[in-house]
Amino acid sequence: WLQLPRTLMRSHPWAAALEEEFAWVLMDASATDIGLGKLLERAPAELGWCAALPEGDRSEVWEVVGKSAVTVTKGRELCAEHEEELLSVGSLVKARELCFDEGVLHYELLAGFGPEEGWVTLACLQKISDRRPEARSEMPQAPQDEAMVQEALKMYGEAFCKKTEANIKDAMNRSAAPWQDDGEEQAPAAPNAPEPALVEQEINLFLEEVQLEMEKAEFDNEKLEASSDDKSTHASDDEMNCCGECGLPLGELYYLHKGACKVHTECMVQIMLQEHSQEEQERIDQEQRLKKLRHEEFN
Repeated sequence: WLQLPRTLMRSHPWAAALEEEFAWVLMDASATDIGLGKLLERAPAELGWCAALPEGDRSEVWEVVGKSAVTVTKGRELCAEHEEELLSVGSLVKARELCFDEGVLHYELLAGFGPEEGWVTLACLQKISDRRPEARSEMPQAPQDEAMVQEALKMYGEAFCKKTEANIKDAMNRSAAPWQDDGEEQAPAAPNAPEPALVEQEINLFLEEVQLEMEKAEFDNEKLEASSDDKSTHASDDEMNCCGECGLPLGELYYLHKGACKVHTECMVQIMLQEHSQEEQERIDQEQRLKKLRHEEFN
């Protein structure tokens, strides 16, 4: 660190910003955790605008200006051999020999990066005396109260963490997803798939209907057999009864479909299954028509 008194910084551009009697300047930060390395070099004596040093001849000090580094030659001629390094922008050089006719200058490096000496063109140089820094004014800053700053930070943090009691209750009353139970993941059911309990109930009802139809048909068969006891048990081929569903001859056991048509037991089961399928399809078609009407009404 370098301590500079305020009295020696009166003509410095930053003197207006100094409030204390002394100012501390960090020159080398390589030994700290800041990671900035070396920040300041010792100011050369040729810098006349620096109040800490005596006034000198400013005409000999030049600054490299432009957008890119400058090529340095070992001789006065432009076709002379070039130096490997370039002279960086912002470097300060001292004039050893000045040739206005050829537009070149033989310099000695005072501050910056590049060759220690060499020849450069005057087009990329500017005298320090022609561009003297101006003192800048700094806007006055209102004093900040530490307590007010802490209170503002506290209110800013609470603004993002504040939650109403209603929102907390809504979050706590949320139910789990329908396919999760006791932490065990289950595959979600299809949206149009019927529930297993309803399917089982429909199957039981269907079996009961089949049982009732078969009992009724068996009762009608017994009545028919009782009424035909007085007739001859041996009929001719022309008088043989046939099944109304498949057309094959009937045996001793048959059923009456809708009270008129005689059918086999197997044919009776097939007829009842077909009727049940037809009723189920009609029910599904009716539900689809109702859904379509609702969509057209609300859309």
